[in-house]
Amino acid sequence: MALYKEPLDAILESIKTLNSGVSLGRDEYIFGAPASIPTEASGVNTSMTITSPGVASPFAGEVSVKHIRLNLADLLILIPNEVAVSNIATTLAFALALNKFYGLLFTADDIVNEPVVLANGTGTITLTALSTSRAWVGSVTFNVVPGRQLLADVITTTKLDGLDYPDPYEAKPFGNAYSYWRNFSARYSALDILLTGESGDLSSVKDVLAYITGDAWVSTGSSRYSLEGAEITYVGETSGYPETNQNYQKVVVLKLGTACLGLAGRMFLHYNLPET
Repeated sequence: MALYKEPLDAILESIKTLNSGVSLGRDEYIFGAPASIPTEASGVNTSMTITSPGVASPFAGEVSVKHIRLNLADLLILIPNEVAVSNIATTLAFALALNKFYGLLFTADDIVNEPVVLANGTGTITLTALSTSRAWVGSVTFNVVPGRQLLADVITTTKLDGLDYPDPYEAKPFGNAYSYWRNFSARYSALDILLTGESGDLSSVKDVLAYITGDAWVSTGSSRYSLEGAEITYVGETSGYPETNQNYQKVVVLKLGTACLGLAGRMFLHYNLPET
């Protein structure tokens, strides 16, 4: 959201507020170029003529209105003097970057556009208001440093592996939520002899799950707690599998099959070996 309103909209809104609701349509009048005038005590520093082009307009004739154009130097009250940018070649490009970073409303009608010379992305950039800018006068200098690179410039590999965690079966609860918090150390001997890639008859795993959870796990057939079609995808140190609970030494990662009607995805069976 912009900090400032579009200047012509702000002028017309002010006219309406201060003149008993007189509403002027932007497309119904000719708005002259702003002209600098001696700054008044109120801060008013600009004059602009509004002219009715013909009979189609609700009002006739012309009127000169006065308003305040903001000094670019006052921006240093609102935003940092040092700005991190990248790939900036012109003052206009820098001004448009400030729009994104700080909610300003610079356009090509506001800023003198000229080349920028930086040393390895570091240096100073001076913005100078065009004499025809309706919103700004003066100039301001910013210190710039390298930064705010475009994501497209730094993330060049965009085809990612996986990203189906915890599991694509969104209609079922996730197996990791069922198992992650449980301690399977009481059956470490049955877990520690399992092999990565093992599938088929997982009766020993079924026995471990039934003992620790108290639920009626089976090794064949479709049921709420079934290991049919399941596969052991990892057996080893938790340090080698970042998603596991590092408070345990070891883990068995079990990928459930579709025959498990109550859960989906992976289960983490964490355990510690007895102290020797």
